[in-house]
Amino acid sequence: MKTLLGIACLLLAGCSAVVMTQPFPNSRLSGEEQDKLTGSWRIAGEEEEAFTGIYHVAFNSNGVPQLAVVDFEDDEFKLIKVPITVNQQNDKYYVSVQEDEADTNSPYFFMEFKPTSQGVVLWLPDKDALGGMVEAGILEGGYKDGKKKNNLRLTSPATNILELITTEYEVFDYKEPILMQRL
Repeated sequence: MKTLLGIACLLLAGCSAVVMTQPFPNSRLSGEEQDKLTGSWRIAGEEEEAFTGIYHVAFNSNGVPQLAVVDFEDDEFKLIKVPITVNQQNDKYYVSVQEDEADTNSPYFFMEFKPTSQGVVLWLPDKDALGGMVEAGILEGGYKDGKKKNNLRLTSPATNILELITTEYEVFDYKEPILMQRL
């Protein structure tokens, strides 16, 4: 089953997204940084969207992030535990989330995020910018079925993608942020 978070990413981004074949490596966040992310969250304004889940974030005793999503669907509650990684590069944070928690070969969505006083702001990758980097040979990957309207799948190692996105400012869609509000 696809994770509810993956579905939410697709709903918020339209019908296609950027995915990668590996997760980012986890960074050990400080207790203060963990506190900014720990808790129950919802996507701001999502009462108008098709997805109405609640996201619960916690860190285990080793500092590894954990995500559980609760949703009400088909007349029953659904609880999905989702593997995620959080990576910190200087003052920027990145998260990678596996698309299908039941399939270890499924790709990973990724986003940049920033904790703020209003909540956590998320930015999705800019598919056109990253697609241009694939076409230029800077990154490895391609579009599903070779069509630009489909998902862009990056096959470069996650560490190479991380190095690129921390140095290239224009690879996230900063015009359309997603706000997660603490409950």
